[in-house]
Amino acid sequence: SAESFDVNVQIENRGTASWLSKNINDIGVVKLAAHLFSEDHQLLDYDFYRLNLGKDVLPKGKLERTCTLKMEKKGVFRIVFDLVAEHVCWFEGTGSRPVSIEVEVS
Repeated sequence: SAESFDVNVQIENRGTASWLSKNINDIGVVKLAAHLFSEDHQLLDYDFYRLNLGKDVLPKGKLERTCTLKMEKKGVFRIVFDLVAEHVCWFEGTGSRPVSIEVEVS
């Protein structure tokens, strides 16, 4: 049985480019995303989660969002949050530091 829980996140655009919330074929649209890892750091799902930010984010702009995550299996997991510019790059690849949390599903 799946277990769902909410994670509140705060996001800040510290760069010089605006983040788009919509574009043709989603190209360059910035989303909050997450990878799912096992307790022993094995990648389980590279595209575990995606959330559209809902609005463009200008440089120095900040926003808060609530992610509802659904866990299908029991155990201890690491969820690594990053931003992704769709069809362009993950922010970690450009020097941004992802944020990870550990969750236990019982």
